[in-house]
Amino acid sequence: MATGTGDTGYKNSELIGYSGIFLAFSLIIVGMIKERQLKDGCISYKSAFMVGLKISAITTIFYVVAWMIMTAIYPQVLEGMFTMMEENIKSGELEPLEMQNQLDQMATWKGYYANPFLKPLMVAFEIFPIGLLISLIAAIFIQKKPRVAAETA
Repeated sequence: MATGTGDTGYKNSELIGYSGIFLAFSLIIVGMIKERQLKDGCISYKSAFMVGLKISAITTIFYVVAWMIMTAIYPQVLEGMFTMMEENIKSGELEPLEMQNQLDQMATWKGYYANPFLKPLMVAFEIFPIGLLISLIAAIFIQKKPRVAAETA
């Protein structure tokens, strides 16, 4: 994957990467259910969401660290990704102005990734919103309020 050649290449490594993200964020639901079990079967939306938010933050940190290590060891990874993206843009059926706009936008992103201070933030913003969205939605389905006993008078 690091060289963009061989059996895996960049296109397949993207699929593998997103599969890993999906598996990591599936732990949000597992964590929420486990927290509900620890609280005698009841959990508020806020508590469930906070569990998901914490798991999202931890997953994001691991993801960013992994990217920083991988790109430090294999700096050609990012260049290969941007080259593949450029080829995809050029091979598409876009109007010349739209194609140039996309190439300019890609050059801007490439500059962000070249900046050692922006690179971790850019990588974090690739993954954290996914975890946030899953946390917001899953908490709706995982929340369970305690039953209120009917008053008899």
